[in-house]
Amino acid sequence: MGTLMGHIIPGSFFLAFAIWWTIQHSRRYYASLQRAGSKYKSSVTFPCSCLPGKLKDLEVEGILKILLCAVGIAGETITGFADGHFAYMGNGQHITMFSFFAFSGFIDILVHNNVPLPNGIEFAVSLLAFAVEGVLFQFHIEGREGLDVLLHTLLVYIIVSTVAVGLAEMCCRENALVALTRVYLVMVQGSWFCQVGWILYPPGENAEQWKPNDHDEKFLATMMFAWHLGGALLAMLVIGGVVGCFYRRRYGPFDLLHNPYDALEMQLVHRNSNGHTVVKMQEDSDSDIEFERPVTRTPASDR
Repeated sequence: MGTLMGHIIPGSFFLAFAIWWTIQHSRRYYASLQRAGSKYKSSVTFPCSCLPGKLKDLEVEGILKILLCAVGIAGETITGFADGHFAYMGNGQHITMFSFFAFSGFIDILVHNNVPLPNGIEFAVSLLAFAVEGVLFQFHIEGREGLDVLLHTLLVYIIVSTVAVGLAEMCCRENALVALTRVYLVMVQGSWFCQVGWILYPPGENAEQWKPNDHDEKFLATMMFAWHLGGALLAMLVIGGVVGCFYRRRYGPFDLLHNPYDALEMQLVHRNSNGHTVVKMQEDSDSDIEFERPVTRTPASDR
């Protein structure tokens, strides 16, 4: 990763997955708002229903993780050798990181094919991959200059936050906001990866180099990080808005008063003059059901 493309390529992978997850989480959430919609529940991967025939039944995300990480491992291995031996330990750290994300893809495939594994293991392994990435980057910057340390420290903050929110998502899988927060952090990580490469390895022979220990340039870098935080949020709002408009145009207005978690929920309307509790079914049902309130007789001794 000690080049511009070494940062742009993994950053682009994170961005692509984050955009895909934003679309799919938004679709699943808006579908849950439809009266006949299914219950919202987050997941690590999503089916690619846009593919033709039997291809849509494949665990595409898991396969892509393995293939892309294999390319990264091969590139880091080839460039890590010098004079016939492995000389760059930084490449070894990158290989380790890629290996954990590839293993996450392998688990995704097993879960997709209904291999009997503990429930939620795909979440646990995915978060383990991010945790390993955070640990590696935390110690990846030892001995480097101030600007380099700052850029990668901000990246570590995002990775740690991703793990923390992912743990919350495991416990609150019916909460779309928690899931989208994890996706948001992955998107920020991807865009910041690209930005770090652009700062440390500016393109062009005549490109002006950043001063590694200049305070003003450190301040500028932190401001740029804040811009990435805002830009990712804006991007997700736009994507979610577009998906929402599509669903509303195709399936009609959302039933915001409808409880998507229980399509058969009954609403208490009133008690009639006989003291019976009247319960009305969903609005598309014309029938009311009366339940006679049990009469509790007071014992004579207590009268």
